[in-house]
Amino acid sequence: MDTSMSLSRVTEAPAPEPGAEIADLDQMSVALSERIIALVEQGKATELDSASVQHLMHALVLLYGARFKAELREPPVPGGRNIEATPVLVTVSAMLKAANLELFELGMWQSWSGTR
Repeated sequence: MDTSMSLSRVTEAPAPEPGAEIADLDQMSVALSERIIALVEQGKATELDSASVQHLMHALVLLYGARFKAELREPPVPGGRNIEATPVLVTVSAMLKAANLELFELGMWQSWSGTR
C-alpha cells in the first residue's frame, strides 16, 4: 500500500459542492489518518515532509480548540484505541514549547477552567 501523501494533492483538489464540504473532509480525515498510521507502523514516519506534519498539527490543534470552545469535549483519540504514553508526552511537551507555556501553566489552567 502506498502511504505517501503530498499536502499539495489535498490542497489542489477541486472544491467540493456547497454543503458537501464537511462530509468530504470527514472522509478525507479518516483516510488520511489511516494512511499516516500505516506509515508509522511501517517505520516510515521520517519520510513525510516536516512541513506537512507541522501544517497538519497546526490545523488539528486549531480545530480541536474550536470544538472545545463550542462545548464539544470529546477525547482526542477514538474510543478503544490504545495510545502509548511516550508519543503523547513528546507531543504535549512540543506543543507546550511551541506555545511558550510551562507544565505548571497547564495545571493552573485546568484548575481554573474546571476541565480536569
